[in-house]
Amino acid sequence: MNDLQFNINSNPGLNPKSVIEKTINIFKSNPFIFAGLALSVAVLGIIMSIFLRQSVFVLIFAIMFMAIAASTYAVHASLTGKEVSYKEAFAGMSNHFGQLMVTLVILLVTIIVLIVIIALPLNIIRIPESISIPIVGIVVMGVFSVLMLSVPVIVVEKINAISALKRSFKLTEGNRLSVFIIMLLAVIIPSFIIYLISAILGMIGLYMLAMFVTLILSIVPQILLCISISIIYFDLRKLKENVDPENITFK
Repeated sequence: MNDLQFNINSNPGLNPKSVIEKTINIFKSNPFIFAGLALSVAVLGIIMSIFLRQSVFVLIFAIMFMAIAASTYAVHASLTGKEVSYKEAFAGMSNHFGQLMVTLVILLVTIIVLIVIIALPLNIIRIPESISIPIVGIVVMGVFSVLMLSVPVIVVEKINAISALKRSFKLTEGNRLSVFIIMLLAVIIPSFIIYLISAILGMIGLYMLAMFVTLILSIVPQILLCISISIIYFDLRKLKENVDPENITFK
């Protein structure tokens, strides 16, 4: 399929606070739907692990891609005041599985190449790991934040992997720092809260409960990240193309 052309306006700012608030509100309004989608994708990931036994890194990203795709349907329904359908969201994700995996492979290859390009000179000049690892991590997270909108792009606009990655790169232009901050906050804040809860339970001797709570709640940051990525996509469509979620149809 040929690359699609889009009319992208000037670069109005994406509001991280607004995105985080929408993320929390949407999750609070349908926690069981999103938890169900996350668990279903996790089960699918377990099945995939049979074929990816030695590729845990790839498996984690594959699960995340599928979760973001399913969340895109649920988030759009929430933003447009429609009933969130678990069946539609999961089926929609499944329909785009092929292109999502192609996109995943391209993204992972890009990240690996960048890691080699950055890590090699850092190793040659003997930069300590305490410095080099965070540098590489920031770069990986940066690439992730710029290109991850390719998932909702594929789901909504039904274009191929290369076109979706280009579209994600263009949509985030002028707002990449905000996207980076949003994704970071969506993971760090809930993870820190979960850590505090677990630590408090551990301090009062409830070790088994602490492990159980951590296991159950650890899914929350993943869900919030998936929701926030979908919201970023719809917000940028509104900000840069003046297209409301109500006027967006899944092709």
